[in-house]
Amino acid sequence: MRVRKSWFGFAGLLAVTIATAQQPSLQITSPADGAFISVGQALTVNVSAFPSGSVSQVGLLASDPLEGAAPLANGPYQFNLDIPASLPYGRYEIVAVGSDSLGRQVFSPPVSISAEPTIPLEALTVQPIRLKFQFIGQQLPLLVYGKFADGTIADLTNSDATLFSSTNTQNVTANQTGMVTAIGGGTGASVVVQRGTLSVSVPVTVPVSIRGDLNGDGVVDRNDLNIIMIALNTPASVPFDARDLNRDGVINALDARILVTLCTRPGCATPTTAEGNVDKGRMVLPAQPAQSETNIQIFKLPVH
Repeated sequence: MRVRKSWFGFAGLLAVTIATAQQPSLQITSPADGAFISVGQALTVNVSAFPSGSVSQVGLLASDPLEGAAPLANGPYQFNLDIPASLPYGRYEIVAVGSDSLGRQVFSPPVSISAEPTIPLEALTVQPIRLKFQFIGQQLPLLVYGKFADGTIADLTNSDATLFSSTNTQNVTANQTGMVTAIGGGTGASVVVQRGTLSVSVPVTVPVSIRGDLNGDGVVDRNDLNIIMIALNTPASVPFDARDLNRDGVINALDARILVTLCTRPGCATPTTAEGNVDKGRMVLPAQPAQSETNIQIFKLPVH
């Protein structure tokens, strides 16, 4: 009995393994994942079905603004994708899709392709030329433009060949889409944008400010409170986001209430507001703030 159970168990496992191995699948065999392609040219895409003949009506899907390809009834599955000359430089994905014998859709794993220029690059420009943050956790984008030998100018921000790095990651970090995040207060750091032999350095300043001073002007007032209100009920951008005063990972009414207690002047007055004329009776704070509150008016102060 024991031997039979063992044999039947093995046979069942073998049957499941064979059935799984025979599940129809698609694979894009060319181009390779991460391949660089040239704009203004056709791209040949080859797709294979496994087991052979198990998938029919195979076509291509592609990231906007690329157009896919109409399905072919039978293999070999080869397609020519038009890569327009006006295609923005950057990364795109293509996926093969078809139907098995039961009419179920079958998708291939996505393949990434990177559209790049074929004309030599002569100059690199980055905007803005300087980043001045208001508070730790703030994120600001960089835009990168290239001037080519034929005189054309193109956006290279999302190109895989455009690299972003920080000279001081204790001050700021930069990801590969050009988004720069303030990490710690200080000056002297830069974000370096590089493409081949060309590079541009963007100076960065992050204020060393007091708690609640979100715009770096040395005081805590209504202007700082407005920064929290704009981001109300959104996630903190980083674990040490200066707007997230209670460090719960969300910028909400609780942070607004804390900031009010930190205000430098009575009524959270700004330098342009006469302290003696602040209408404190118009300040409204929720007694029991909740994470889901979205339309809380923290205060209305007249400006004189």
